Amino acid sequence: MNYRICAPAFALILAVSQTGCATWGVARPHPAPSAALRSAPPAPATPADAMRDARTLLTLTHQGEMTEMVLLAQVHRTIAQLHSRYPRLSAAELQLIGQTMMGDLATGVEAPHGLLDKEAALYTQYYTDAELQEMISFFRRPAGQSMLLEGPQIEHSLEQTQRKWAASLAGRIFADVRAKIAHAGYPDLSGR
Repeated sequence: MNYRICAPAFALILAVSQTGCATWGVARPHPAPSAALRSAPPAPATPADAMRDARTLLTLTHQGEMTEMVLLAQVHRTIAQLHSRYPRLSAAELQLIGQTMMGDLATGVEAPHGLLDKEAALYTQYYTDAELQEMISFFRRPAGQSMLLEGPQIEHSLEQTQRKWAASLAGRIFADVRAKIAHAGYPDLSGR
């Protein structure tokens, strides 16, 4: 199971037109379908169709990798807590506990009504089956694959840019706050 979607992907998904054509943030019009395509409306989707398509989208977007990382982090925290609370547990015992936990979690993810089904059900609450199919179509194309490949690096770069920008403003903002407080007659924040 390998499925992951990042925040920029959701922003792009929202920009995808009904035909699946998109640019960053701006949907492009697409030529009208031929008369042959317009004459046969698709059959309405069933809840089972929507769940199948949501699971497909989760798989295409590698959501499982994120889920696996979260679960693995939880197992590591639990093992650290057990080691702290029961220091006489050997490394082999802790390793066996960790392997057992991961096995149980992995089985639960794929089981009927397990985590994957719960995640798919969430998608079906927010998206129609037609929207899920458009997203599947997008992520199967080269642009969608590129977004999945480059998305995490872009997200990391965006986070660094945001932090640097906020840090560059911190001094000026604090100076403005100090001036307003002093103007209001309060003592200087520096404690002088």
